[in-house]
Amino acid sequence: MKKYNALYLASFILVLAMAAFQSCNKSDDENTQGISIEEGRSLQLESVFDLNIIPLQNSHIERADALVEATNTFLSNPSMTSLQDLKNSWKSGFSVFKAIECYKIGTVQITFAHGAIHRWPAEITFIEDNIQGTATIDDDFINAIGTSSKGYAAIEYLLFAGSESETIKSFTSGDFAVRRGEYLAALVENLKNRAVDLKTIWTGRENEFKQNLGSGVAGSHNQLVNGYIALLETMKIRKLDKALNSNPYQEELLEAFYSEESLNALSENLDILWQEYAGNGTNQFTMSDYLIDVLDQQTLDTEIREAFQTTRSSFNAIQGPLRTAIINQRLNVEELRDQVMNLIRLYKVDLSSAANIVVTFNDNDGDS
Repeated sequence: MKKYNALYLASFILVLAMAAFQSCNKSDDENTQGISIEEGRSLQLESVFDLNIIPLQNSHIERADALVEATNTFLSNPSMTSLQDLKNSWKSGFSVFKAIECYKIGTVQITFAHGAIHRWPAEITFIEDNIQGTATIDDDFINAIGTSSKGYAAIEYLLFAGSESETIKSFTSGDFAVRRGEYLAALVENLKNRAVDLKTIWTGRENEFKQNLGSGVAGSHNQLVNGYIALLETMKIRKLDKALNSNPYQEELLEAFYSEESLNALSENLDILWQEYAGNGTNQFTMSDYLIDVLDQQTLDTEIREAFQTTRSSFNAIQGPLRTAIINQRLNVEELRDQVMNLIRLYKVDLSSAANIVVTFNDNDGDS
């Protein structure tokens, strides 16, 4: 009897050992949820491309078209009403571009397509020199000048830097009024063309983006997560810290300070990052789905969701434009910065470790 018990015990131990060995030697593409790493990456990349990237490109082109139309209306009939409509059109297009900002990755990044649409701060001296020059102002001229003299930042300066009466005067009876109008018209037309170019780049690399499922730095999933990290770092370093740390305080270090859209720009950035993480109610396979269904990381998912909610609360606590909040509500702005820093930690350390992401973004990148 003892002999059979011993044999049974030995067999049981052998079965346990084999199970443990098989568990420890699972392929990287297997997990307890039944969705492989590669399949999860594929699902997320397809969702991001089809449900976010391309719809946003289409929306941006539509709003760029509307900006051209509003500009033509204003220049043909300058008035308080047409100027306000034009300003609202600028804000509408700019807000969509702030969502697009997190997709400055891979091929798109190396083409500098984003910089041709928006680079800040605008170089005011260069803009005024262009207006006061003698060169013909057309699309070729705008293409040839530096990125800090065109795009959303340059248009913002022309429309928002002065009072509405001063702005109207600058386009009607002020010095170089005709060339200022020509410059504005050329800027918005060029911006629309660059918006079309950006979509063309994305549609041309659809298969490359969706099918590049590798785990290295060139893999689309790796690039996508690094794009999220880059945007978070840019939010902290360029859009908050630079102005917060300036002494004496320089409001011109804020993005879109002329239009007082600095805080809204940050909000749009946060919104797209949240949408990328948790979805927007569509049939989307999100980063949250990837963490839970592929990597079995429910605890990390909860922590990231809570961090987004806390960061949103910090945004909501700030009243008025960011340029005055830094002075009058400094503690609230610093709290927002600290919450963004917490999201950076979660993405750069915890999420990247869990998802086997090679972080290629560094702090200096956000300062350029």
